[in-house]
Amino acid sequence: MPVETRYFRSDTHTVNNLAARKLGTAQSSSYVSETISSYEGNVQVTQYLGIKVWKRDAGGNETDLTGGSVGAIASGSTSGLKSGTRSQASEDLVETDCIVIRVYADDFSPPSTLKDSFVTEQLGAQSLDAASWTAYYSLFRVYAGGMTTYSLRFGTVTYNSRIDSFAWSSGGPPPAAPRSIGDGLSWVQRDA
Repeated sequence: MPVETRYFRSDTHTVNNLAARKLGTAQSSSYVSETISSYEGNVQVTQYLGIKVWKRDAGGNETDLTGGSVGAIASGSTSGLKSGTRSQASEDLVETDCIVIRVYADDFSPPSTLKDSFVTEQLGAQSLDAASWTAYYSLFRVYAGGMTTYSLRFGTVTYNSRIDSFAWSSGGPPPAAPRSIGDGLSWVQRDA
């Protein structure tokens, strides 16, 4: 059962007909900054960040694993890594399924503004395992030109947005093939 850290990467790929950023096991080398909110003046306003989770099959059909609710909600009004947790229930998968994470952020709780989408590779898994996920979001605040702007940054070790404790199980070994011994016939000796 792999238990992984999955990083919000800056690069993209297409999996099961979805073009999105990679949710990978290693960090990328450049960052992306997604603006969350802007305000006049030098102010501090609490920002909220969270995720929704889907499994997506090879045909592009998605199953919502969060019941429509944003989870792993974090909040903050200053720059830094903010975290939130959610309980991921066990979910059956087929080998060609991937997991899609969509990140929401704004100045309301729960956040409802989609900021970006991330997708794993086809996992080759039989299940997404029950685990307590911790999502980390790199919140960045800057005051310039009379405006305060908040952004979500991700993609590098400096802006290390990620999910910890992403757990899944691969399929078991293939069943053993039946074997025959000799010509496959059984002989029973009878008394005359």
